[in-house]
Amino acid sequence: MDGFGSKTQQDLDILLCGILNPPEIHQDYYLTISKPMIGINIFIESGKFKMGKVKYYTEEERLEAIRLSKRKYQQKWKESNPEYIKTWREENKEKVLKSTRNYRKVRRVNDPLFKFLENTRNLINGSFKRRECIKPRKTEELLGCSIDEFRTYIISKCPEGVTVENFSRFEYHIDHIVPLASASSTEEIIKLCHYTNLQPLWCSDNLKKSDKT
Repeated sequence: MDGFGSKTQQDLDILLCGILNPPEIHQDYYLTISKPMIGINIFIESGKFKMGKVKYYTEEERLEAIRLSKRKYQQKWKESNPEYIKTWREENKEKVLKSTRNYRKVRRVNDPLFKFLENTRNLINGSFKRRECIKPRKTEELLGCSIDEFRTYIISKCPEGVTVENFSRFEYHIDHIVPLASASSTEEIIKLCHYTNLQPLWCSDNLKKSDKT
């Protein structure tokens, strides 16, 4: 048996419902329609139903599979419609900015690694903005190492027990050992942004230090 072209949409919905959930969740559907098909899956291909072996998943696995499928579809759609997305973003700048801010705010709370990454980028970006200079290179190029390597370096300079997850909770700042105030050119700022000139420092100590070495 390789096709069910005569099945109605209602039959299809019931069959799919049975497939997406274990039999015990939809026993009535399996008894009336799907019981003979336990151990069999149904695939939709060119408007036809085809049979194949089934593997039942947990509810968590099922939902994750649906999320991954949606993400894959959205990504494929974005890649196929770049001009539409560009136009939509230009016409909805405020909405895009608000959505981005909300996303970053929530992720900073729930993802310590992302928070550390953002704080590092803000530190480097601010180093140039405060001196009214344009940041000439990417953050990792200015640091002289990857963000992961920089994180490991900074945490290694902290007391035992401090991790990237609790770095902010311990009220640590990342400080320029030789302060930016000593720089008189973009090239000097670049040198001061190298990871070897950065250190973890208590918030209160950093404020006391100010522009001193």
